[in-house]
Amino acid sequence: MMNIAVINRYFWREGGIPIAVRRWVKGLTRKRANVVVIFASDVRPEDSDDKVTFCRVFMKKIKFLDLGGFIFAVSLFFKMWRLCAKRKFDVLMVHDSTGFLTVYILGKIYRIPAMIFFHGWIYNPFREKAYSKSVTMIYKLSAHFAAKYADAICCVSEEIAEGMRSLGARYERVYLLPNAIDLDQFPQRKKLNVYYDETKKVLYVGRFGQEKGLRYLLLAIPEVVKKVPNTELIILGGTKNEEEKFISLLKRLKINNYVKFRGKISNKQLIKIYQEAHVLVIPSLSEGHAIVPLEALACGTPVIGTQISGIKETVMDGYNGLLVEPGNHKAIADAIIKLLSNPDLLEKLSTNARPSVEKLSLDKKVEE
Repeated sequence: MMNIAVINRYFWREGGIPIAVRRWVKGLTRKRANVVVIFASDVRPEDSDDKVTFCRVFMKKIKFLDLGGFIFAVSLFFKMWRLCAKRKFDVLMVHDSTGFLTVYILGKIYRIPAMIFFHGWIYNPFREKAYSKSVTMIYKLSAHFAAKYADAICCVSEEIAEGMRSLGARYERVYLLPNAIDLDQFPQRKKLNVYYDETKKVLYVGRFGQEKGLRYLLLAIPEVVKKVPNTELIILGGTKNEEEKFISLLKRLKINNYVKFRGKISNKQLIKIYQEAHVLVIPSLSEGHAIVPLEALACGTPVIGTQISGIKETVMDGYNGLLVEPGNHKAIADAIIKLLSNPDLLEKLSTNARPSVEKLSLDKKVEE
């Protein structure tokens, strides 16, 4: 039985990366591994169970120069020092680049392989804009250091894998390991004739950051409702303050009656909405390997996504969804209209949806 340490300071937060890491832990425990999760103290604690032990480390929120990440790395060193001395870990898996230096040093001291997971590519221009200059600099330095010293580098997309090789990482140490989906958690819908329902439900799930491209989806809706007036856009995610930023745009576009902000909902509610939606739209400008399309496809919901790394590996144009040019609201509108106006095409894409992600099932990816 393997003993594995998993390090991610935001393990219990919402968002794609924490969800992906939690799924890896779930998959590892299914394979009877003993897992210790080390995370930051500013997030929700969780009790230990027979297979997973949760250890908190101190981290104070200091935005200046990402000092919060620095404090986490220092606290992590002392916590991991004690854990490595007490437990015989077979591998150290870090999903947070700010903690890799600590993991690397302790890996050398205790002769434990250190592997790092990259869930996004910091050199992508849209991702760079999501962080301050100081944080971006730290992430870039971490990527260079990992490229040179990590025993294994796991990348969720080909863009990231190519990027790490360009920084000098040896080919044999770089692994393409896309995010996984727990098919048991996201069952396929039973009602396949949803496409003939009177109200056409278009779904968006995710954060409201600039790189997510929600603005382009909203700009597409006026054209959509002209051709398919019984369309309803359901938006999940974000906060009330973030919603307020889009209110003026909705009023200017005169689409208030066609857009519903549902905020954050339970996983049970999310599955129900996936199963009832006609199509999910992912208008992102940058992604690592998007999790939301995997969830929707597992439920049998076709996806319209942008033709970028992290989406085009999952969405196959004309098979389980449609691909459009990023940042092009007219292309998004045309794709939505095409699907909502063609129930037979929607049903065909839905039939292909779940089989298209079975190769990314959690159990299969953990085996790899």
